[in-house]
Amino acid sequence: MQPGPDAAEPELADDWAALCAAEEQAVAARRRRVLGEAASSNQSELNLPRVGLALSGGGVRSATFALGLMRGLAQSREAAAADPARRTLISDGLLGRLDYLSTVSGGGYTGGMYGRLVATYGVQRALALMARGGSPVLSGCAAMGATSARPARATSALRW
Repeated sequence: MQPGPDAAEPELADDWAALCAAEEQAVAARRRRVLGEAASSNQSELNLPRVGLALSGGGVRSATFALGLMRGLAQSREAAAADPARRTLISDGLLGRLDYLSTVSGGGYTGGMYGRLVATYGVQRALALMARGGSPVLSGCAAMGATSARPARATSALRW
Protein backbone atom coordinates (compact mmCIF):
# COMPACT_ATOMS: atom_id res chain seq x y z
CA MET A 1 0.00 0.00 0.00
CA GLN A 2 1.43 3.36 -1.01
CA PRO A 3 1.48 6.15 1.57
CA GLY A 4 -1.10 8.85 1.00
CA PRO A 5 -0.18 12.39 0.01
CA ASP A 6 -0.38 13.49 3.65
CA ALA A 7 1.91 10.71 4.91
CA ALA A 8 5.29 11.93 6.10
CA GLU A 9 8.18 10.58 4.07
CA PRO A 10 11.02 9.25 6.22
CA GLU A 11 14.01 11.56 6.33
CA LEU A 12 16.82 10.06 4.28
CA ALA A 13 20.32 10.54 5.61
CA ASP A 14 22.83 12.06 3.21
CA ASP A 15 26.03 11.49 5.14
CA TRP A 16 27.89 8.26 5.93
CA ALA A 17 27.55 8.40 9.73
CA ALA A 18 23.79 8.98 9.53
CA LEU A 19 23.40 6.11 7.04
CA CYS A 20 25.33 3.77 9.32
CA ALA A 21 23.23 4.81 12.33
CA ALA A 22 19.99 4.24 10.39
CA GLU A 23 21.21 0.81 9.29
CA GLU A 24 22.13 -0.09 12.87
CA GLN A 25 18.65 0.88 14.03
CA ALA A 26 17.00 -1.19 11.27
CA VAL A 27 19.06 -4.30 12.11
CA ALA A 28 18.34 -3.91 15.84
CA ALA A 29 14.59 -3.51 15.14
CA ARG A 30 14.55 -6.69 13.02
CA ARG A 31 16.39 -8.62 15.71
CA ARG A 32 13.94 -7.38 18.37
CA ARG A 33 11.03 -8.66 16.21
CA VAL A 34 12.68 -12.10 15.96
CA LEU A 35 13.42 -12.23 19.69
CA GLY A 36 9.98 -11.03 20.77
CA GLU A 37 9.73 -10.47 24.50
CA ALA A 38 13.26 -11.83 25.01
CA ALA A 39 14.77 -8.75 23.34
CA SER A 40 14.81 -6.70 26.52
CA SER A 41 16.63 -9.38 28.54
CA ASN A 42 18.99 -10.70 25.87
CA GLN A 43 21.29 -7.82 24.95
CA SER A 44 24.06 -10.17 23.77
CA GLU A 45 21.84 -11.39 20.89
CA LEU A 46 21.30 -7.80 19.76
CA ASN A 47 25.08 -7.20 19.69
CA LEU A 48 26.10 -10.22 17.58
CA PRO A 49 27.99 -9.53 14.33
CA ARG A 50 25.81 -9.04 11.27
CA VAL A 51 25.19 -11.97 8.93
CA GLY A 52 24.12 -11.92 5.29
CA LEU A 53 23.17 -14.49 2.67
CA ALA A 54 23.58 -14.05 -1.09
CA LEU A 55 21.43 -16.17 -3.40
CA SER A 56 22.90 -16.42 -6.87
CA GLY A 57 21.24 -16.50 -10.25
CA GLY A 58 20.71 -19.32 -12.68
CA GLY A 59 16.98 -19.46 -13.24
CA VAL A 60 14.68 -22.06 -11.78
CA ARG A 61 17.54 -24.35 -10.75
CA SER A 62 19.10 -21.71 -8.53
CA ALA A 63 15.67 -20.74 -7.17
CA THR A 64 15.05 -24.37 -6.22
CA PHE A 65 18.47 -24.68 -4.62
CA ALA A 66 17.98 -21.39 -2.74
CA LEU A 67 14.58 -22.55 -1.46
CA GLY A 68 16.11 -25.80 -0.18
CA LEU A 69 18.96 -23.89 1.45
CA MET A 70 16.67 -21.42 3.18
CA ARG A 71 14.29 -24.15 4.34
CA GLY A 72 17.29 -26.08 5.69
CA LEU A 73 18.43 -23.00 7.60
CA ALA A 74 14.91 -22.56 8.98
CA GLN A 75 14.78 -26.21 10.07
CA SER A 76 18.19 -26.06 11.78
CA ARG A 77 16.89 -25.21 15.24
CA GLU A 78 18.33 -25.23 18.71
CA ALA A 79 16.28 -26.71 21.51
CA ALA A 80 13.42 -24.34 22.20
CA ALA A 81 13.60 -22.57 25.53
CA ALA A 82 10.58 -23.21 27.73
CA ASP A 83 10.70 -19.58 28.80
CA PRO A 84 9.92 -17.15 25.91
CA ALA A 85 12.16 -14.60 27.64
CA ARG A 86 15.15 -16.89 26.89
CA ARG A 87 14.68 -16.95 23.09
CA THR A 88 17.69 -16.48 20.85
CA LEU A 89 17.96 -15.44 17.22
CA ILE A 90 18.30 -19.10 16.25
CA SER A 91 15.49 -20.50 18.42
CA ASP A 92 13.36 -20.79 15.27
CA GLY A 93 16.23 -21.85 12.99
CA LEU A 94 19.40 -20.31 11.59
CA LEU A 95 17.34 -18.33 9.08
CA GLY A 96 16.36 -16.02 11.95
CA ARG A 97 20.02 -15.06 12.34
CA LEU A 98 20.19 -13.42 8.89
CA ASP A 99 20.35 -9.64 8.86
CA TYR A 100 20.77 -9.22 5.10
CA LEU A 101 19.50 -11.10 2.06
CA SER A 102 20.94 -10.31 -1.36
CA THR A 103 19.55 -11.94 -4.50
CA VAL A 104 19.97 -11.94 -8.25
CA SER A 105 18.07 -13.65 -11.05
CA GLY A 106 16.79 -17.10 -9.98
CA GLY A 107 17.75 -16.49 -6.37
CA GLY A 108 15.46 -13.47 -6.53
CA TYR A 109 12.42 -15.72 -6.90
CA THR A 110 13.17 -17.31 -3.54
CA GLY A 111 14.27 -14.07 -1.91
CA GLY A 112 11.13 -12.33 -3.13
CA MET A 113 8.95 -15.16 -1.82
CA TYR A 114 10.62 -14.99 1.59
CA GLY A 115 10.29 -11.20 1.67
CA ARG A 116 6.60 -11.55 0.90
CA LEU A 117 6.17 -14.11 3.70
CA VAL A 118 7.83 -11.73 6.17
CA ALA A 119 5.78 -8.74 4.96
CA THR A 120 2.51 -10.72 5.12
CA TYR A 121 2.94 -12.80 8.28
CA GLY A 122 5.80 -11.23 10.24
CA VAL A 123 9.27 -12.62 10.87
CA GLN A 124 8.41 -15.33 13.42
CA ARG A 125 5.52 -16.79 11.39
CA ALA A 126 7.59 -16.65 8.17
CA LEU A 127 10.36 -18.62 9.89
CA ALA A 128 7.83 -21.24 11.01
CA LEU A 129 6.36 -21.52 7.51
CA MET A 130 9.82 -21.96 5.97
CA ALA A 131 10.64 -24.69 8.51
CA ARG A 132 7.56 -26.78 7.77
CA GLY A 133 8.46 -30.07 6.13
CA GLY A 134 5.30 -30.47 4.08
CA SER A 135 4.49 -29.09 0.68
CA PRO A 136 1.01 -28.00 -0.37
CA VAL A 137 1.87 -28.90 -3.98
CA LEU A 138 2.94 -32.45 -3.11
CA SER A 139 -0.02 -32.87 -0.76
CA GLY A 140 -2.34 -31.80 -3.58
CA CYS A 141 -0.72 -34.26 -6.00
CA ALA A 142 -1.05 -37.08 -3.49
CA ALA A 143 -4.69 -36.20 -2.75
CA MET A 144 -5.57 -36.18 -6.47
CA GLY A 145 -3.64 -39.38 -7.08
CA ALA A 146 -1.13 -39.75 -9.88
CA THR A 147 -3.06 -40.40 -13.08
CA SER A 148 -0.01 -40.92 -15.26
CA ALA A 149 3.46 -42.35 -14.79
CA ARG A 150 5.20 -39.00 -15.06
CA PRO A 151 3.44 -37.23 -12.14
CA ALA A 152 3.98 -40.30 -9.96
CA ARG A 153 7.73 -40.27 -10.67
CA ALA A 154 7.92 -36.52 -10.16
CA THR A 155 6.02 -36.73 -6.86
CA SER A 156 8.24 -39.58 -5.69
CA ALA A 157 11.42 -37.69 -6.61
CA LEU A 158 10.26 -34.47 -4.94
CA ARG A 159 9.59 -36.27 -1.67
CA TRP A 160 13.31 -37.08 -1.41
